[in-house]
This record gives sequence, C-alpha cells and structure tokens, in this order.
Amino acid sequence: MIKSKKVMSAIVATSLSLGTAAQAFPNNYKLAKTEDTKIEWKLPNDPLIKRLELEKQKQELENYRAYIKSQIEIAEYYHKLENPEFPKYDLSETELIEITRLCQQEQCSLEGTAAEASLMANRYELCNSGYSTLYSYIKNSGWFANSNYYMSNGNASSDAIEIVRKVLMEGKRTLPRYVTEHDCLSDIVNINTGGVYDKSSYIPDETIIHNVYGADFIFYSYAGSADPFGYKWYNKQNLSDEHYTYERVINPLP
Repeated sequence: MIKSKKVMSAIVATSLSLGTAAQAFPNNYKLAKTEDTKIEWKLPNDPLIKRLELEKQKQELENYRAYIKSQIEIAEYYHKLENPEFPKYDLSETELIEITRLCQQEQCSLEGTAAEASLMANRYELCNSGYSTLYSYIKNSGWFANSNYYMSNGNASSDAIEIVRKVLMEGKRTLPRYVTEHDCLSDIVNINTGGVYDKSSYIPDETIIHNVYGADFIFYSYAGSADPFGYKWYNKQNLSDEHYTYERVINPLP
C-alpha cells in the first residue's frame, strides 16, 4: 500500500506538471517526442494555420501599402501648400519693366516689390471693372497713383524685374488672393487697435484700417513693406490662404 501511494503521487505530480506546461503554450502547439527522446514543442502541419499565416502576411502588406499611400498624400498636400497655383500672365519685356517701375515706386524693398506685384494681380482678378489685360488695369484703372508717369519714368532694377517676373509670369504670388488693399500711413485716418504710426499696433486679422478715401479693410501684414496690406472681409470668406513665401520665391524647391 505504501508503494502504491508513492506511485500514484508520482503520476499525479507528472500530470500536474504537464498540465501546467500545456497551459503556458497556445492550443495550436502539441507535445512531441523526438528520436533522442527529448520533449519539445512543434507546430502541427495544419493547412488552416498556413492559410492564417498567409492572410496575416497579406494584411501586413496591405497595411504597408496604405501607410505609403498616406505618406504620399501628406507630402503632396504640403507640396501644394508651398507651391500653390496662380494664373501666369504673358507680359512683354517692356510691359514687365514698366510694371516693375511702378512696384518699385510703391515699395522700397524687393520683398515689398513682390507683394505689390501680387496685389496688382489680386486686384485685377477681384476688382477689375472691364479691363481686358493686367497691364491695362494697372496702368489705367486709377487705383495706383500716377501710374502712367512712373511706369514711363521710374526705376526698375534687374533684381526687381526678376522678382516681378516670378510673381506675375511664373505665378508665384507672395500674398493670398484675397489681399487687395494697402495704404501708406499718411492716408490712414485711424485704426481700432492703437496709433496709426505705431507699427506694433497693427494686429493681423484684428486691426481695422480706415483711410482718407472713406474705405476700410482688415490688416493682413506689412509684407516686407512700410505700408500695411489688408483685405476685405467678404473676399477672405471665399478664397484660400495659399501663397508663396518671399524666401520660397527666391529659393524655389527642387
């Protein structure tokens, strides 16, 4: 009886040990003996498991493709933001030089010249009242002071000509389409956020500018100029904020 109890205890202990080991492995594994009598775990040769493995690989491939596609879409989105599409104007070299003369008369810096040329195109597209060409609008609309004189007699540096060429002929505007206004400080009557001659008082999208002509508009930025540029509220509601930075115009993406 004592011997039997010992044997039974050994059997129970072995069963418990194997039961505990079985719980530690997935159900799709089985215990097998190799030729050298060592016990090891082997994956059964089950067609279902092979099929599941293939499905898993297929899903991983699909996930990878979806990831690559999403990365391409993100890259294209940001590329478009940095390379928006604007109309390109066909100007003769003489017309280009005359427009540049007026831009330089209005603005001193090259960045300001780029902004002025951008404003000209924006106004032609949004505020034109019957002029058939951009050149004709700039020269004859009356919005740009003494345009005929300065287009015929002003200065146009080679750098400024190239900047205006990029903006108007290559479609690289440095202002969003909705920016159609600017004033010199001497033409501004008051603003709602401080003193007219205090540049720090001009807050983008908050400052309302009232000028001597009875018009008002919302401040956008100085755009490399001594003059504040701005927009009409209703124009911004329907147009995007896309535009080139001045740095991107002079250093284009590859």
